[in-house]
Amino acid sequence: MGTRNREKFVNHRLRFITTTCHDWIHLFKDESDFKILADSLQFVNNKYKAEVLAYVFMPNHIHLIVMFEDGESLSPYMHDFKRFTSVTIRKKIDSDGNNELLEKIRVNSKDQKFKVWQDRFDDLYIRDIKALQVKMNYMHENPVRKGMVEANSDYKYSSAAYYEKEEQGFMPVTHYLEAMGYANHYYYGRVF
Repeated sequence: MGTRNREKFVNHRLRFITTTCHDWIHLFKDESDFKILADSLQFVNNKYKAEVLAYVFMPNHIHLIVMFEDGESLSPYMHDFKRFTSVTIRKKIDSDGNNELLEKIRVNSKDQKFKVWQDRFDDLYIRDIKALQVKMNYMHENPVRKGMVEANSDYKYSSAAYYEKEEQGFMPVTHYLEAMGYANHYYYGRVF
């Protein structure tokens, strides 16, 4: 890619993010669990002036591609997301009466009694549109690799159908070409 629009990558701080459930436990089992994740992401997006360009919610981890508009907001963004979802998911497990799952997330720590997420998250700074497309394809193929669906666009808790069928899915996203300023441009053989 030439230098045109390269500043959008530098100024907007585009990140590929992965965060995993504590001990890789499968905590997300139904639509109400995934709705907690989506609602929390919408909240932190508004608070930190961020946009989700792609996502996949798996039973024990999530992948996101997020564009931040105002400076480096990744750590507080993830802190708020994980704090809210941890409390809400733990309460849901408790109210569902799933004592076995509740015991799996119980920890012996004076600072906390339950642990939904691993302490850290992984992130990668995306520097160009090709890297963005590679990461997006990787994350959208995750449900296929795990044998959950035959085609990535069949997985409901992902942005794959949005990019392949132009159907806004479970959680709204901003098209990466629009976010990068390529709307109404000819790019990689398609007009957007």
